[in-house]
Formats: sequence, C-alpha cells, structure tokens
Amino acid sequence: MVKTWTYKDTVYQSEWLMRQELFKQDRVACGEAPAEGVAEFWAQFGVAYAEEPDLEPNIDELRNQKLSSLESAFMQWYQTDATCTSSLGFVVDSDARAMLDVSGLVTTLEATPVDSRGGVTFMDHNNIPHMLTLSQLKTVQLEIIKTGQAAYEQKWTMRSAIGAAKTPDDLDAVEIRFTGVDFTMGAA
Repeated sequence: MVKTWTYKDTVYQSEWLMRQELFKQDRVACGEAPAEGVAEFWAQFGVAYAEEPDLEPNIDELRNQKLSSLESAFMQWYQTDATCTSSLGFVVDSDARAMLDVSGLVTTLEATPVDSRGGVTFMDHNNIPHMLTLSQLKTVQLEIIKTGQAAYEQKWTMRSAIGAAKTPDDLDAVEIRFTGVDFTMGAA
C-alpha cells in the first residue's frame, strides 16, 4: 500500500517529513493518527491523506527477481545440496565440498604404493560407509564432475526460459529446481 500526504500542494510519501513541514509552516503538532478515520484525522490539519495499491512490477523487474532467485538456488545446490546416484549403487554428495573430499581420497590412494593399495572408506550421502578402490573413487569423482556440469546446463536452460518470458505467467511457469544425475540409469 502506497500512502501519501498532500499538504499545501506538496505530496509527501513520508509521514515524518509531512509532519515536519506542518510544524514548520503552521506550528501544528498533532498526535498519532487513529487506526480508523485516518483521512478525517489529517483533514482537520489541512492535509489530504490517500492510500493506493502498490504498483505491479514490470516484466523486467520480475525477470530480474527470478534471475536472482535462480542464482541463489543454483549456489545453494552447487555448494551445499547437490547429490547424484552413483553407478556404484548409492547416493553421493556432489556439492563443492564433496568434490574436494573425493579428490583428496583419490590423491591419497594414488600416492600409496600400488602393492599396498587396498581401498579407502567412503561415506555416502546417507553416511553409510563403503570400501572403495582407486578405480571406484575415480568413478565417483567423474560422476560428481558430470553432476556439476549437468547443474550448469539446468541453470542455463532455466536462465534462457526466464529471458524468453513475455508475461508474469510465463515467468511463474519457469520452475527453479535442480536435480542430480542418476548414473545407475546409464548416464554417461
């Protein structure tokens, strides 16, 4: 709701500024306006009070809001919430932290002499341990990378749809949602 006070042909969008001018010009100080009968209250001081509905944002403003929401959702997914279903049969975190963790495990196993390499304990998304070999860790690492790439593709697709929207309804139809890749279904 947009509130305005008109005093001596000047429109104020701040009650405080209008009160300052009322006092400055007419030396009138008035109490708090009542919850009901506000227009009548101000009229006794020569002030016209009006309330108008907020203006609807234009399509460019709505598009910018949607793009901002997209960027926030992407960062949340990419940095914290990303998961994928590994071809090894369990759900894996695939956010930025998971990538660092898996890279560290791969580096550790690669630095271990081949004849003493066994496996390493890897915790999946549900905190269930799995003993993985270097080859399996590299598979998980590649799947995390591919999930990140898929998230960017999803982001660009949503961004294009937002850019192409002509109406607020078109913008509302663009669902901002990121989904991980299911590598058990033969995704490559």
